[in-house]
Amino acid sequence: VDTINPLLSMSSPLNNSYNTTSRVNITYSASDANLQSCWWTNSSGKWNATLSCGTNITNLIWPEQENNITIYVNDSVNNINQSDVTFTVDLTNPIIDIVSPLNSSNLSSQTVSFLYTIFETNMDLCQWTKDKNLPNNTVTCGTNFTHNFGSDGKKFIIMYANDSAGRTHSDEVNFTIDTTKP
Repeated sequence: VDTINPLLSMSSPLNNSYNTTSRVNITYSASDANLQSCWWTNSSGKWNATLSCGTNITNLIWPEQENNITIYVNDSVNNINQSDVTFTVDLTNPIIDIVSPLNSSNLSSQTVSFLYTIFETNMDLCQWTKDKNLPNNTVTCGTNFTHNFGSDGKKFIIMYANDSAGRTHSDEVNFTIDTTKP
């Protein structure tokens, strides 16, 4: 009597991966001496789709969200195996907006507070640089910060936002610091 489940292995996408395209192919392999059927279900689990065993799931457009796919296989005596993969489709760049200081503003202090907003579901990294020089300074995403420039003059700040899918966006502001009393 056959009591061994069919072998099933998912090869792509990687589990918990982020994808910048909505066409993500699901590749797997299944084997058993008496392999009978294969099927899969999506995140909702409300429906099943039959597969020809060994045929990958291709040319589907996945929604921009976290997607959970489960593939099932069974053999002629109904030994069943399953494998899951979770992947996120992220088609949208993060949005970062420096709110303060205003662009082209004149400031009377060398210590400047930076206020900014970020719109992104899968935020990974926020950085800023001054006067277009590296290295970038890392900040906690969404946390405003203060910096002392230590000198008067024209200043330039670029803020960068990177999401988990590797998408980026930046915003920049220039301003002049003049602490000289009239």
